[in-house]
Amino acid sequence: GVGEELIRISKLTGGRVIYLGEWHSHPPNCSTSMSTRDEILLSQIADFQAAEGFPALMLIVGDSGVQVYLQEALDD
Repeated sequence: GVGEELIRISKLTGGRVIYLGEWHSHPPNCSTSMSTRDEILLSQIADFQAAEGFPALMLIVGDSGVQVYLQEALDD
């Protein structure tokens, strides 16, 4: 899956290339606010990134500009 591929790329580059997060665009005339699916994905990315000590990053592009979201994993 994606997680395994990210690990492979990191190992292949000696840790110089790392995963930061996701970006996507919303349709015309739509807000750049996160949808429920976006919130779930950002939480999943945060859990994945926690192993490396990094927060999750998501950028959403829309007509009104770019919205940046940063989230750290929640403690269990």
